[in-house]
Amino acid sequence: MIMNQEEFNNIRQNLELEKTRIEKALQGVSHADERDHVPGEHEPTFPDYGDDNATELEDNSPNEVADFARNVSVTGDLEHELERIKKALRRLPEGDYGRCVRCKKEIPLARLKVYPAALYCLQCAQHEGE
Repeated sequence: MIMNQEEFNNIRQNLELEKTRIEKALQGVSHADERDHVPGEHEPTFPDYGDDNATELEDNSPNEVADFARNVSVTGDLEHELERIKKALRRLPEGDYGRCVRCKKEIPLARLKVYPAALYCLQCAQHEGE
C-alpha cells in the first residue's frame, strides 16, 4: 500500500483520537480491574441509585441491574475496539499496518480512512464476521 506522509499522519492522529474517546467512554461505565475479576482491563461499574443499606442482590433496583447489564456489554465492546486500535497503532511503526492479518493482502486505503483500526481486508472481514 502506498501511503504518503500526510495520510500516515492523519491515520495515526485519527487512531489516537479514537483511543482517547474510547478510554473516556470506558471511564463512564467501568473502572480499572486491579484484582483480575473479569476478562480485560476494566471491570463494569455497578450503579448505586440510592438505598445505602442494600447489601443483597435482591435489594438492588431493577434499574441498577439493567444499567449494570448495559455496562457489562458496553465495557466489553469498548475494550474490544480499544484493543484493535492499540494493535493498529503498534503496527504503524512496524510497517505492517494496512496489511490484512489473515491473508496478508493490502487493505485498501479507502477502507483504512473510514476505519483506521481495520485488521482485515473486506473479504476476510466478512469471513471473520467483522
